[in-house]
Amino acid sequence: MREKQKAEAIWRLKKFGVMSNIINELRENDTVFYSERSPIGGILYWIKDQPEWVRLIKEWETETGCFVYHATHERTSFGECLTLLYVSSNEEEWEYDHEDMEYEDDKYGFQVIAHVINLTHPDFSETGSVYIEEHNGGLVRMA
Repeated sequence: MREKQKAEAIWRLKKFGVMSNIINELRENDTVFYSERSPIGGILYWIKDQPEWVRLIKEWETETGCFVYHATHERTSFGECLTLLYVSSNEEEWEYDHEDMEYEDDKYGFQVIAHVINLTHPDFSETGSVYIEEHNGGLVRMA
């Protein structure tokens, strides 16, 4: 199942317009990146450089069976957040995910399913839809 999820994740990253080397790193080495918003757009980093985040992601993937393919990092009024873009282990959900991704808002970008880990207030972590947009080859969360 994990290989099917990875293939789906690669399809999604291509759809969003992420840089090809980010996609190749996921395909060839299972490397996951995260993006952070900056004044010049999205800046890409290796998630492996954040050991605590890697631990949190692995725990969540083990608990849910989901496959995290990219993350974004935000500082918000309700806490520091790590937004995990993922592919569910339930293939039937992918069709709904694709329908959501077809709606690209001019202001907010693509609508995608995500799990948001609130690093400041873990009890406020939740799963739901967010909007992302490609910036500088990475992704940033718009809403």
